[in-house]
Amino acid sequence: MTVRKLFRAVWVLALTLLLAVSGGLCLRAEEDFVSPWDIPDNTEEFDEPEGGDGNDADYTEVARTELHILMADMRTGLFKLVDRVAGNVWHSVPDNTDDDTITKGAQQRMAVRSQLAIEYVYRDQETVSETTTVSNSQTGCIQNGQVTVASIDRGIRVDYAFSELGFYIPVTYTLGNGWLEATVLTQEIREGDTCYLMAINLLPAFGAGSWEDDGYMFVPDGCGALVRFNNQVLMTTPYHRMVYGEELANPSSQHPTLTETVRLPVFGTVHTEHTRHGLMGVITKGAGAAGIAVINGNERCGYNAVSATLHQRILSKQENIFNKKQVSRVSRTDYTEDAFTIRYYTLSGNSADYTGMAGVFRDYLVQEKGVVKNPQPPALNIDLIGSVGLPASFLGIPYTRQESLTTFSQARIILDALHSGGAGRLVVRYRGWSNNGLSNNKIPNKAAPLGNLGGKKGFARLTDYANEHGIGLYPDTDLLSFRSGGRGIRKNGDAIRTPFRQIAFQHEYMLSVYATVLEDKPVRLLTPRRITEVAGTYLKALRKVGLKSVGLSTLGNTYYGNLDESKGDYRSRMETVAEETLRRYRDAGITLAMDAANAYALPYANRIVNAPTTSSGYDLFDEDVPFYQILLHGYVSTALTPTAQVAESELHFLKAVEFGSELLYTGMYASASKLTDTRFHALYGTTYTAWQEDACINWKTYSQLMEAIYDQTITGHSQPVPNVFRTTYANGVAVLVNYSDEDSTVDGQTVPAAGFIWTGVGT
Repeated sequence: MTVRKLFRAVWVLALTLLLAVSGGLCLRAEEDFVSPWDIPDNTEEFDEPEGGDGNDADYTEVARTELHILMADMRTGLFKLVDRVAGNVWHSVPDNTDDDTITKGAQQRMAVRSQLAIEYVYRDQETVSETTTVSNSQTGCIQNGQVTVASIDRGIRVDYAFSELGFYIPVTYTLGNGWLEATVLTQEIREGDTCYLMAINLLPAFGAGSWEDDGYMFVPDGCGALVRFNNQVLMTTPYHRMVYGEELANPSSQHPTLTETVRLPVFGTVHTEHTRHGLMGVITKGAGAAGIAVINGNERCGYNAVSATLHQRILSKQENIFNKKQVSRVSRTDYTEDAFTIRYYTLSGNSADYTGMAGVFRDYLVQEKGVVKNPQPPALNIDLIGSVGLPASFLGIPYTRQESLTTFSQARIILDALHSGGAGRLVVRYRGWSNNGLSNNKIPNKAAPLGNLGGKKGFARLTDYANEHGIGLYPDTDLLSFRSGGRGIRKNGDAIRTPFRQIAFQHEYMLSVYATVLEDKPVRLLTPRRITEVAGTYLKALRKVGLKSVGLSTLGNTYYGNLDESKGDYRSRMETVAEETLRRYRDAGITLAMDAANAYALPYANRIVNAPTTSSGYDLFDEDVPFYQILLHGYVSTALTPTAQVAESELHFLKAVEFGSELLYTGMYASASKLTDTRFHALYGTTYTAWQEDACINWKTYSQLMEAIYDQTITGHSQPVPNVFRTTYANGVAVLVNYSDEDSTVDGQTVPAAGFIWTGVGT
């Protein structure tokens, strides 16, 4: 195991052991997802017929562009996409399934031959359904002759009729200007009275690699991860993660996890067995209601595939307080957009890898989502912690007191110390400066600095200081979470609810005993219907005090719906609300700092801190890759997670160099010991004197390289020898990072142990 992998493994193991000893291990996939490749207890087994697997498809040309040809079987809707430039052919289902002797079970073998896999719940069994039931288009439609195929402009329309279940699902497959689009026409879906349609896995085996192939699948988990073909890993539950995070209004998802979030609606497959070629998918409509699913080759499955699933509804579960039995409920709010669309791009040659995928996805974001090239001069990023609410009592009456950790005058002392130590440019995100500090008991309606930190005058002196010294100052505000409401906010009426119409409280957990923290009020989340209004009120407040830069971290990285039956909104609405709000701030001249931003927030981010540095670390993953950073480098400046609070800060620094990212330190003036045994105990090691010297040294070591690369795109990322990673940039700069404890030689260059070298412009 490399030092780099050991670093990640130790980090994951140390935390997961705490959970495992108490009986719960949280490194797992979404518990309610049922893979179409696995047969749960409530799914019927099918007799496997002869033929009908796509090998005997009668393909005819249905569309042609300069780059692609689409050929389809007009009886079944099966198709193949021909790359006219590279000559590669991509089948909607594998064309060698007759030779498959590995995949176990008739249902699984039928699933690999299907263009749709669906999940459903019988209406009369809703309350006792522990999970969904699955079917697929091969057994549910084609074998019953319930598929209708018609030619349309630039492609075909396929109507899948699952007659026994009462579902009618129309899908179009069309060629665009350099891509294939697969679209579920969700407004035309029909359901009978028998079942709820819960999810549609679209093209689950498109571009699949077989037991004979070499290559990998890319998954946008955290910073990004690769799953090598046929890695023989058997997961207890299949990998399936919701894009932008699990549903926070679903009580089944409210448990502590150590997993990373899928922040980008993109996935892909790379084949290397003959010539390098790849296929990548971008969810262009409905990403907020989608999930990413992976099937890998092992002793039970002969294929390797990554795909996207549209979740029409959500199945929630909770315990009945009277008889302690579990009861289930299907959300009555559902996906209401007019379509769910995945765009597929073909890749070949040098572009057929995860770096090439990042480049294609970046072009999509630039051309269609408004991302612009706006790199900021490199800086040392500082998260300052202002005030926190701690429990106290007076004459036996409990209350929350504000504890000052970094006053506005103390902030200037910290920044002066960093400048004196040799740190150059500084960017400061000030957290807990207003409202109720980090506690955020109320939704803010004004931008008023806290009196215990120095009030308006103290804050004005700090902003003047920042302007004089060229420091970027971003006071951070949470517009989504609250504990006790706020002006114009109803404590219960404006909080999101579960399908059971209960408030969807967000609890804090003690990982040591896998239990909720009962001493503190649980967090509520503001219903999406109120976000635009609240954000507008706060924007007016910013204008009154003259603030031109703020942090809106939760708006860019927290995603949920409101599953209240009477006045709820499905999670897909959140993307529109967030985009409209962020656009309004940008158009008002406000520059924004984001925290681990989701894809929809990228066009509005001036800087991003806490960019993901690892994946979730599942056994399924063979290695992590810096896809998130490759995507954004040269367009939006990013900083990794705080350096001083990781177990191996030296390795974390090397990771920043490898990723081309800036450094972030979380700091306070007070002793962090004040927070021992409080809900803010995670802020250990943040007293600025503990990391000030290290931050200045790292800045001096790294700043020259950052100046050379900050506005350049990443053109290559690889591991030329064990433990050494190479990152190359558009201007010719090449960086070699060595994670081992011995010097390494790459192409005649010596890379020092636990160090880096670079060549090119600026050396």
